[in-house]
Amino acid sequence: MTYFISALDPENNFETYKSYYSNTDYFEQGFFGDKIHDDIYKLNFDELRYNFEEDDPETQDVDETELIETRLTPRIRIPLDASFFQTKVIDQEGQSVLKNADNFARHLKGIIIQTDGFSDDLYMLLDINQSIIKMTYSYDFYNAESNADSKIEKASRTTTINLGTKINTLKNSNFDAAITQELQNDLNGVSSERIYLDGSGLHATINLFNNSDEEATLLEELREKEWLINEANLIFYVDQSKYSNTDSLIADRVFLYNFKDKMPLSDFYLDNTTNSSSKNGDKSIYGGFLEYDENNLPYRYKFKITDHINRVVRKDSTNVELGLVVNSHVANISNLNAKTSELENILYPTAAILNPFGIVLHGSESKDNEANKLELEVFYTEF
Repeated sequence: MTYFISALDPENNFETYKSYYSNTDYFEQGFFGDKIHDDIYKLNFDELRYNFEEDDPETQDVDETELIETRLTPRIRIPLDASFFQTKVIDQEGQSVLKNADNFARHLKGIIIQTDGFSDDLYMLLDINQSIIKMTYSYDFYNAESNADSKIEKASRTTTINLGTKINTLKNSNFDAAITQELQNDLNGVSSERIYLDGSGLHATINLFNNSDEEATLLEELREKEWLINEANLIFYVDQSKYSNTDSLIADRVFLYNFKDKMPLSDFYLDNTTNSSSKNGDKSIYGGFLEYDENNLPYRYKFKITDHINRVVRKDSTNVELGLVVNSHVANISNLNAKTSELENILYPTAAILNPFGIVLHGSESKDNEANKLELEVFYTEF
């Protein structure tokens, strides 16, 4: 890479971290130099195991070289061009570029990783924050205690290069006409027949009780009746015309949150359930899991938002706009800086962009399936 990615923002006197957005492709802009690897790589999902290099003489009945010293999770290990690092790093001995980390970051600005030509569809979440470059080099070592004629010996050392700021570039293909029209309706304030969600930024916003005069009147009636609300559920039904019972590339969980302040609803915090047997199974009462019908077709997602509705009805809380996104880890409630298609700066749930799958749901104005349009279900006790 030939473009310097600064960790700090020069436009704010280097006092804050600089934000980078995934729609910038530095490779397409020509900020690249040497190619340090270009070959076919086959994924290996086996654990990496390394035995002890030396046998302990004090344990005569055990050969340590046959015992495992280190276990590493499956990972991609790419051999890079050694001559590049010889020139870029080793040959810079004594130069200012190796004086400190800041100088080195400007000298070795980074690497660009691109992949293509997959034999099968590939869905993979790389832990880029754990990525490193390992470099093993040899050097002359002066051994003062050596009895040989020459006290200069060869030695080797392995060091790691940690590249500071890491960014992803995401490319989205153009949406078909139906999706484009739904998105345009949303921008124009028209309620949607369909809701499209995916990990590339497609999300939905939901307004309870205030989309029309009729709904606003309903809220006032609820407040006047002084019902005891025992349970309230918000249910999103899957557009089953888009799927079969063999489809697997479907988001297995979605997340409902306060779109205004980008934080979970009160029901999320009240739910302390955990599920160690599932990767994303916590907060099971709050919900958001994909449910299947009797024909094994994807059916619906259901959220229990009893406390939120109670607060709205009692006027203890504002009737805020809700957001809906796909979800990869319900416990991750952090947000990232994002830009909308109109280049407006917003915060966006981190867990949403780590889920490569999507889903098509019926909206609040689904005309071809009235029974399955977006539904608020309330159980109450009337005095």
